[in-house]
Amino acid sequence: MTKLARAEILFCLLIALSVGSLGAIAEPQDKPIDQAAGPEAAKDKDSSDPDKENMGANAGATAEEPEKDEERTGANAAINTETEDPKPAAASSAKPANELSIATWGGAYAESQKIAYFDPFTKETGVKIMQATHGGGLDMLRARLKSEETPWDVIDLSLQTVDQACELGLLEQIDHDGLKDAPDGTSAKIDFLPDGLRKCGVASVAWAVAIVYDKRKFTKSKPKSARDLFNLKRFPGNRSMRRGPKLNLELALLADGVPPSEVYNELETEDGVDRALKTLEKLRDNIVWWDRGDEPLQNIIEGKATMATAYNGRIFSTIAGKQQPLGIIWDGQIYDIDLWAIPKNARNKERALEFVSFATQTDRLAHQTKWFPYGPMRKSAVQQIGEHAEAGLKMAPYIPTVPENFENALRVNEAWWAKHRERIKAKFDIWLAGPQLEESDASAAGAERDSAEKASEDTKR
Repeated sequence: MTKLARAEILFCLLIALSVGSLGAIAEPQDKPIDQAAGPEAAKDKDSSDPDKENMGANAGATAEEPEKDEERTGANAAINTETEDPKPAAASSAKPANELSIATWGGAYAESQKIAYFDPFTKETGVKIMQATHGGGLDMLRARLKSEETPWDVIDLSLQTVDQACELGLLEQIDHDGLKDAPDGTSAKIDFLPDGLRKCGVASVAWAVAIVYDKRKFTKSKPKSARDLFNLKRFPGNRSMRRGPKLNLELALLADGVPPSEVYNELETEDGVDRALKTLEKLRDNIVWWDRGDEPLQNIIEGKATMATAYNGRIFSTIAGKQQPLGIIWDGQIYDIDLWAIPKNARNKERALEFVSFATQTDRLAHQTKWFPYGPMRKSAVQQIGEHAEAGLKMAPYIPTVPENFENALRVNEAWWAKHRERIKAKFDIWLAGPQLEESDASAAGAERDSAEKASEDTKR
């Protein structure tokens, strides 16, 4: 069997594993984009799998995109400002120093973590890793802390959940001075990319939603920017896009020339929302909505669309595993971050800190890219990205945090969406329903669609 054939089988196995394991990002399972999710291919929004069903017609359909928190877990919109004391029943019993319980998103993503972090840590320290899977979100973490089940020592969480849980006192604060320097001596505080170091978390990877296109449809002039997604004259054909305002409004503003740093400030205003909807209006009759992470790629393969927005993990598996002639546009990518955190009731806190430091070393982060296309959150690790371990493909073109891919990137602001979701959704539903409907009709249609979406499961990674 050839090396490439083995690689294709591996991809298929990994995807098969991930589709059933994540659940609402998540990028593979898709990470939830509406929640604060974790790896998307294994995490896609598919973090809940954006493997939802219900593709959706263009006209008259209203809907809110599956919330990242809803996709992966439950709604985590509001942050309670009171610090909680979990008081877990088992917290007082000491765990053997040679064992760590680590919870992550599952699927192909977790398999890559086992190879890059868990097994090497065990080999170096003798500490056995007990691996668990979670669905993400603040509600999940609260429930686990209060349960009588064996506590987790380390957990892989989205940035939003880390910040919320930290404010509530559910996570340990992490001293960043204990993290390993880069190989050239650069301190970790300088080496991590923006938002990589939080009070209660240390980032491992970034996953993204990027633009993908069918190379067979554009043989002469190829689309290169977010603006090209909205140029039907030069690049004709349907666009497959995630159902709902989140990501679409941000992308529309990026395509219209708004710098990433100003996107959410622009959306604070009614004029800004109108500006985004005006850009989306260019595509109104050419949008094929998707709800599950596998749908946009399948729509391109089946000829239902020529361009789409999709989780980068799924884009990679479709190109490398299914040998599909697709091109990636990183301009305007919208990404999120996964971080390691230590729950307050962890029984092996010293070993947990040791693991976090180990797993976020330059070489460990770079090694994960040999198996999974998420972006290392350290500059020095990005410099060490090489080829896929099985396929022999150069991985840099598929990694969100590679400098040339990261130039016009925007981190999705889940806290902002939690605050403004209802206002934005109401306006988006009216736009989506079309000018022929009155506002009351659009609201009713939106409510009906919301009910249908909540009844379906979404996987993201």
